[in-house]
Amino acid sequence: MSWIKTISPKEADGELKNLYDVMLKNSRMIPKMRQLNSLRPEVLKVMNDLSKVADFGGTTLGREREELITFVVAYHLNCSYCSIAHGGGMARRTGASTEEIVNLACNYQNAGLDDKDVAMLDYALKVATDPESVDETDITKLRECGFDDVAIFDIVLNTTYRVMLTRMASALGIDAEDWWKTIPKDLREAMSVGRKL
Repeated sequence: MSWIKTISPKEADGELKNLYDVMLKNSRMIPKMRQLNSLRPEVLKVMNDLSKVADFGGTTLGREREELITFVVAYHLNCSYCSIAHGGGMARRTGASTEEIVNLACNYQNAGLDDKDVAMLDYALKVATDPESVDETDITKLRECGFDDVAIFDIVLNTTYRVMLTRMASALGIDAEDWWKTIPKDLREAMSVGRKL
């Protein structure tokens, strides 16, 4: 599960059980990423609320662009958990091949994305890996590509949310999800960019 104790949905009671029950109304399972917060139900609630506005269609960017940021940032931050989860999810949703998914992660600038999405990912990676190098010219370029200030804020929100999750997953030793068995082995291996899961 992880290097710290977590509480599964079967073991949960009180406030944690109530939170899990609400989550299970919209999902078939409680991801291990969410279970990392189980020792602090108040944190789990905040994380769930944050995910609704920072990811999963909660920004002005739309779900597809959020997922592009999530996947590419996770891959470049060497988070195997997030890379496998989102690369595998992308394969299921879009039917993309392992080669196409690896190309998107490693070479998004030449993966058939439009200029707007490439500019968005360039900025997101800069925010994720070297935020002190961001300057006003980065914002100007995004505006020239058609992003308004709310969308630029949402790029940063989604990116920094993913940075936090990748760091939690890696620092607390989260392991593989059961559903990953349905992801082709070559894709799981290609997305194992950090610790082997």
